[in-house]
Amino acid sequence: MRAPTKKSMYEDNAKMVRQLKWCVRVMDDLTAKNIELAMKLEATEKENDGSRVQHGTAQN
Repeated sequence: MRAPTKKSMYEDNAKMVRQLKWCVRVMDDLTAKNIELAMKLEATEKENDGSRVQHGTAQN
């Protein structure tokens, strides 16, 4: 196996940077979706005003 050249190391690094940027975009999208769902859940809970029955959930 040959030693990596500067060019191949640069290309590998560039590929990793692209992958990391993609991962960050996905995480941002998931975070935004999570926040959206949390807000919907909070609104639903306020709408229900605590009147729903808890089924099989432990309250510690």
